[in-house]
Amino acid sequence: MRIDSRIVAIVGLAVLSAACDKPQGAAAPAAKPVAAPAASAPAAAAPAGGGKTVAFELTDAVTIGALQIEVEYKGPGRLVGDADAVACETLLEGALSSYNHVAGEKMLKAAYVVVKGFAGPARFAQCKYDGAATPADFKVLVKDASTPDLAEVTPAPVIKVVVE
Repeated sequence: MRIDSRIVAIVGLAVLSAACDKPQGAAAPAAKPVAAPAASAPAAAAPAGGGKTVAFELTDAVTIGALQIEVEYKGPGRLVGDADAVACETLLEGALSSYNHVAGEKMLKAAYVVVKGFAGPARFAQCKYDGAATPADFKVLVKDASTPDLAEVTPAPVIKVVVE
């Protein structure tokens, strides 16, 4: 069964809009203490046990407007944070994004919408990982990829995992 990319984009925008409302409310209290807590905030956010950064890169020279991926991981360790509070960062200018870490299944579900598109090769996201990890521990499945004008990207773009 093939899902129309336009439907996925519309539903994705609705989900992303709802997800974006939550951080805005949470950002206001965090913005109050600027001077002193700024030095201690990174230390508190760092995962215990030698944290790493797991980054995702679009390797193909294509322009993407919407991308939906699932990332399975195995081995020791886990992504930091659960559900939509997973410690992931989108690196695309003007992007709407949504993350869902299903910790019990060791699965990250992520969606990105960039109205003007973004071209590969490019690093588009990164997440904090607590524990030892190698790129071979991660399997990325592209669930949907479309251009800014909503045409399906075929074949599905290749997503590379980098562990730092």
